[in-house]
Amino acid sequence: MSTAPRPDDARTALPPAALVAGAVCAVYSLALLVAAGLYLRELVTGTTDVASAAALSLVVTAIFTVLLAAMARGWFTGRRWPRTATVVWCLLTLPAIWTLNTSNGLLVAAPLAVLSIAGLLAAMSSPAADLPEDTVH
Repeated sequence: MSTAPRPDDARTALPPAALVAGAVCAVYSLALLVAAGLYLRELVTGTTDVASAAALSLVVTAIFTVLLAAMARGWFTGRRWPRTATVVWCLLTLPAIWTLNTSNGLLVAAPLAVLSIAGLLAAMSSPAADLPEDTVH
């Protein structure tokens, strides 16, 4: 798998699927950044019922925020490594979105479902990472 930087002219010729997948990762990263801010606000103001649960949620949310931002950056710089991670993320969000649908309604769940499905399709249609010549197919 090549991790060398791509030439500048290749950066402008990113496939549309890579741009969509990168945008999906960026939107999820921003959404999680907002969620982390809300957890932090709960901890600082003392409005949470269980501080340890809010603190753990803050840490997990912050970790996924950074990981999704790195995936978005990888997509936007022409890397192929975020492909699998994006597929896994989008698949894992679908059960959570279903739960949101049953608890918060379709207005909350539908945009997230569209986002995850778009990210899943974009990542799956982007080129896979280059495999070494001696790889058994």
